[in-house]
Amino acid sequence: MLSNLRRFFILALVVGFAAQELRAQQPAAAAPRPGQPGSPYRRLVPGVETTIKPDRQENETYSIQDMVELKTNFADLLKWQPKALPETQTLRFYVDKTEFHRSVWCLEFTFLPMRMIQVDFPTANGKIQQKMIWYMVYRVQNLGQHLQPTLNAEGLWEVKPSDAPTTTVDATAKPIDIRFVPTFSLETLDKKKAYLDRLVPVAMDPIRQREDPNRKLLNSAEIAQVSLAVGNKDKDTSVWGVAMWEEVDPRIDQFSIYIGGLTNAYRFIDPPGAFKKDSVPGTGRLLQSKYLQLNFWRPSDEFTTTETEIYYGLPLTNADGTETVIDHRWIFR
Repeated sequence: MLSNLRRFFILALVVGFAAQELRAQQPAAAAPRPGQPGSPYRRLVPGVETTIKPDRQENETYSIQDMVELKTNFADLLKWQPKALPETQTLRFYVDKTEFHRSVWCLEFTFLPMRMIQVDFPTANGKIQQKMIWYMVYRVQNLGQHLQPTLNAEGLWEVKPSDAPTTTVDATAKPIDIRFVPTFSLETLDKKKAYLDRLVPVAMDPIRQREDPNRKLLNSAEIAQVSLAVGNKDKDTSVWGVAMWEEVDPRIDQFSIYIGGLTNAYRFIDPPGAFKKDSVPGTGRLLQSKYLQLNFWRPSDEFTTTETEIYYGLPLTNADGTETVIDHRWIFR
């Protein structure tokens, strides 16, 4: 009997070592993507996320402006007309309607519904005070295919998609290190109240525990330090973050969230007469950046402060009595 047990034990060891060696020779399985079976992250219900695709416009890669600094400081020189040179070789020709070209990148933005959470704040006297925090969990992804203007062999401008746009129109220049440096502003529809995204350290862990304990959420300062690699539908390179607002008036019923930093598109305007002679270059210039505007409304009042009554999109009544819902748009501001 003892001999049979010994043989069984030895046989079990041999089988165990063989199985371990076989597993070692097999390639390691790829880590599951977020939301797939086996992923460490919480699986989201289909439709809970809203994705805003990148908005790339070719006309944002250039602008035609007068060089007001030269026109103002060298007004007398611009009046000079050489007799031996054509008009196209004078300074006056180059300062009028000058073309400025630049590359434009834009990120994909995906967000979860607006939420509210009560957070315990320690006070100076050692007591705990509860505050209501409004927040939005989101993720950004660099999908590449940004717009890069270049000069072709005929000397004409062309705009081509690029996963690594450069800071200048020279394709040999160093690619831009694309980062999301966000600004989140929650504003009422009448523009009378505006709340900027706040860094609330004591709220980060309660929000993470509620949304997904296994996922690291970055605040606006942390996410700005991450260089965004190019991804696609098969390679998820999303970076997750959270925007927070505190002391929001519970009486607001229609509001928008303006998000800056999703693109480097901009435009500038030089109002007539704004630049004076010998002023610092750029004096009086108005610079507008491109923002994503998300619209929300809530039919509840100040006594019913609940996230379940915040709806994405603003219902607007048209002149013919029909209703249109505007959920988002890209604007310059």
